[in-house]
Amino acid sequence: MARYKITKMTLWRWENDPELGFPEAVRIRRRRYWMLADLQAFDVRQKMIADLHASAARQKREQAPQSVDAAPAGAEVG
Repeated sequence: MARYKITKMTLWRWENDPELGFPEAVRIRRRRYWMLADLQAFDVRQKMIADLHASAARQKREQAPQSVDAAPAGAEVG
């Protein structure tokens, strides 16, 4: 599927993963077609999920305790 630059196998996985929420295709003469609005809504949902994960990872990094015993860069040890 050119829109996402994915393989046929990836497309099959997306279509068969109900948690992902990939839109269902309309089949006409053994070809699959997707409504543009459905694909755009999928894109928005995926971006929102990615943003949430990035935000959670950023918060986790900020809350991680800093190592006390590490010497600053360039400092002599010993």
